[in-house]
Amino acid sequence: MGVSRQTIGLIQYEEFDAQGNWVLVLAHEGDYPFHWDPTPYLVVDTADKKTGSGSLRLQVVYPETTTGYTQTGWAFLVKALDVGSGAGRRVHVWSKTATDVDAGAGSSGGFYAFRIVDQLTLGFYPAPQYSGHAWTKYDGTLPADCVGNQSIRINYCELNIIATGANITGWVDHLVICQSDLVTFTGLIPGQKVELCRTSDDGLIGSDTVGAGETQAVVDVSAETFPEPMYLKVYASNGSTLVEIVRALTICGGDEYAWFFTGTNLKTSADPWVIYRQDAAGFPKRIPLSSRAPGKQPEDANLRILRQFSDMEIAYAAIASKKLEAHFGGAENLKHQTRQTMQSYAKTSPDLLPEERAVMLRLYRAVDKEEAEAPT
Repeated sequence: MGVSRQTIGLIQYEEFDAQGNWVLVLAHEGDYPFHWDPTPYLVVDTADKKTGSGSLRLQVVYPETTTGYTQTGWAFLVKALDVGSGAGRRVHVWSKTATDVDAGAGSSGGFYAFRIVDQLTLGFYPAPQYSGHAWTKYDGTLPADCVGNQSIRINYCELNIIATGANITGWVDHLVICQSDLVTFTGLIPGQKVELCRTSDDGLIGSDTVGAGETQAVVDVSAETFPEPMYLKVYASNGSTLVEIVRALTICGGDEYAWFFTGTNLKTSADPWVIYRQDAAGFPKRIPLSSRAPGKQPEDANLRILRQFSDMEIAYAAIASKKLEAHFGGAENLKHQTRQTMQSYAKTSPDLLPEERAVMLRLYRAVDKEEAEAPT
């Protein structure tokens, strides 16, 4: 059960927790040189960042006050990166700027968070307004003919100064180049719905329902800061019965996942395996649970037990049963375990999530109650 990633959407990922191989370029034209302060002018800023343990901060300063001179200065970081190929590739980068001195009439310049010259510029902030801006995510699409190794510039600061001094400080963090902003899930049947949620706060990122004649669902993740931990909810063809929750996915735009199942109808049986995924192509197809209460038909007892649980709880139980099978060496070995042994595993195993542990213990208690109330 679960999903298998078929296509990796991530092309490049820079967290900027260190300078790494990014090369600092400083240049100026004019009567007076620019100054880059404070020393060092390029720092890994561990206090002001968007993600990870730091960001890259660069400051360029022109403090001269002599009038009648024109100055131009640049400061940026550069590195060659393979941007891949294909239409629809996306770039996402976070940046922040801060300035505090008016450059004077006629001055110009700006800041670019990301730049491939003549191809794509993101995060443009023009001078001489110099009010700065808080952390902002900038997004763009690479031209189809922008392929392979490219000279990438980040934290690109430029000042064209007339008359008075000025400065600009730029931060950059979390750069991602990916195949697209869409995540695709295949192996589904018409009517099935998927929901993609953030792990951090359980917030819904997006959902999609498989259309007639289709086998896939697509979710837009463009608003997210990925790669990011997410989890997937998969619903049956009625669009409302939750049949699986797939956790522990680190998802990036452009990823494609194949779901293990082609259908997920639930039914009950009189044998020791109660909950079935009837059309499943993977495991687990059943949850190990049965009531053998004397004087009662197992089918009736099983249905009474199942009615006590929601679709989501049944899905959690199915996930836990896979872990149960793995722990005891497979489904055949599991059949030979006592209920007390399986209950002990459910109570103490670190493999189970809290939701899975809770529902499994409730299931066992329901079975115990059914048998205790059965006529002798």
